[in-house]
Amino acid sequence: MKFSRQGKLIFSTADPVCVAQILNLDKILETPISTAVTFENISERFLVFDIPTTLPLSELAAEIMHKNDMEVVESEKCIHCTGPHSATSKICPRHIHEQKILEFKCRNHLTIGEARRIYAQSSKTNYSDAAKTNTTAPNIEEIVNQRVESIVQNIAIKMEQQTTLLIEIFQKQSKILCNIWSQYSIKRTSKNP
Repeated sequence: MKFSRQGKLIFSTADPVCVAQILNLDKILETPISTAVTFENISERFLVFDIPTTLPLSELAAEIMHKNDMEVVESEKCIHCTGPHSATSKICPRHIHEQKILEFKCRNHLTIGEARRIYAQSSKTNYSDAAKTNTTAPNIEEIVNQRVESIVQNIAIKMEQQTTLLIEIFQKQSKILCNIWSQYSIKRTSKNP
């Protein structure tokens, strides 16, 4: 059951008993009505004229079930979000989302594809969300001091390693120089008798 664009109420059914009951409808909400049948493959569709479109479908379904001993199984559902409203309703969340994309497109002079992509990528955060997520670390000074201390310790360890290597190199060179000096002095003393 749904409203058509022309303001008529459309019933769809495949049950022959329901067909007979719909054809016998005379009044809905104290409004005299007339029905017309449009046959399709398996189901039959009925157009009910003279129903005010301002009435909600749930109210119409309740009236039909109460006064005519008929069971309305499914009232109108949105094809976009399966909500209890028409697909062209302005309260549909999908419609609201599309309107925001179109507004974004117009404000930024973009194509619809670019606007959809950018709108989907952008995270819509407001001040309260940003304030909740951007909490500062309570001990920033401690963290900085710890990091500086670890860097200084690493540098000190490297410096110690380098100095020990230099000391070892100097010791080796001094031993070599001592050996050379001792050999030179031995040769010199052996030449001077």
